[in-house]
Amino acid sequence: MLRQGWSGVVTSVVVLALSARVGYAQDASKDEEIKDLKRRLEIVEKEQQKEKSSGAALVSEPVEEKWYDKVHVGGGVRTTFRVTEVDLPTGETTKSKDFTLESGRLYTGGKINEFLSVTLNAEFTSGGASVLDAICQMKVSDGLNFFFGRALPATDRSNSDGPYYLSTWDFPFLSDGFNATGKLGDREDGITVWGDVGNFKYWVGVYEGFEHGTPTANIGDALLYAARVQYNFLDAEPGYYLQSTYYGEKSILAIGLVANYQANAAGGAIEHANYGNVELDFLFEKKLDFLLDGTLTVEAGLYYFGRQGFGAAEGGAGPFDVGAGTGVLFSVAYLIPGQVGWGRFQPHIRYQGFDESETNAVKNPTSDSVARWDIGVNYVMVGHNARISLVYSHTNVSGPQEFGMWTLGSQFQF
Repeated sequence: MLRQGWSGVVTSVVVLALSARVGYAQDASKDEEIKDLKRRLEIVEKEQQKEKSSGAALVSEPVEEKWYDKVHVGGGVRTTFRVTEVDLPTGETTKSKDFTLESGRLYTGGKINEFLSVTLNAEFTSGGASVLDAICQMKVSDGLNFFFGRALPATDRSNSDGPYYLSTWDFPFLSDGFNATGKLGDREDGITVWGDVGNFKYWVGVYEGFEHGTPTANIGDALLYAARVQYNFLDAEPGYYLQSTYYGEKSILAIGLVANYQANAAGGAIEHANYGNVELDFLFEKKLDFLLDGTLTVEAGLYYFGRQGFGAAEGGAGPFDVGAGTGVLFSVAYLIPGQVGWGRFQPHIRYQGFDESETNAVKNPTSDSVARWDIGVNYVMVGHNARISLVYSHTNVSGPQEFGMWTLGSQFQF
């Protein structure tokens, strides 16, 4: 319903006034009155044209929100070319060259109303499509949200990033072992309560955890419990997920602490051990004047992997399965100011180390260790939505066995 402009009111008043003068004034001619009326109408028309040219907008009733305004669809693709060289203990060397589709994701979601929404994401690999996330979401307030269904549980920062939002290319094996229970993308079926209270964040949840009914784990059908708390001393990081770099768009100084626990979730076919992990992580990112307004990013994480709850570390199935032991992650990245072509360069380096505990000669007779260095550069075009990475990785596994690998990766999201 359009409101009538002031010019219409003026026109009506002029017409009425002049009509009255024509009908009742006896000392003026009818022709002069008509000429005067035309002149005034021309003035009103010019005023209307002036309003239109100045961009004056007519006020209309609000438009009803359509279903397609409540739905969003997106996707992401990660592809790699890798050259891997393995030095075996025998002195022999093997080399492989491989192109790989590492990830193809379809993101979908929709709002039911102001408080209720749904997320349904799928992962596409060479083996087909699988459910990644399937979440019923309830938002009471920024400080109180409920996620029901399959989602990322309360976990460490790298897991909260996912592979698409790291400062380097490959997902860290330490993070992958923190709550890996066999489901795609380290997701879990369960309930998470989470919220943002100013610069404080929390996640608390209960989940299905390790698969039940297998001969080697979780005979008692116990659930997995997990919780994370975090405080941001500079800019806040609102929302459920995190990033390991914001490419200078935020100033971050954050500390997070996470723990998870599940009874009878680890161990062999005869004895079953409780599974408990603790991790402390730190992220600093800021544009610095003394670095010519370049952005420095520093990330660190300390991991404890337990196989008897949070007590003695026993059991374990080897370094890449992350048995009982401790780990450390440390990375530094620097986003060089100034654009080159379509983007900016971000050199980076990351170290991961894992030391498996030797606490029981029968359950855990060896103390295996893994050390991995990743040194590379990202070419950042549109943040995490469009970047290319070149990385050299060197892994040393106690044995000894060494792996050298070049990775060229491309990542695009929409």
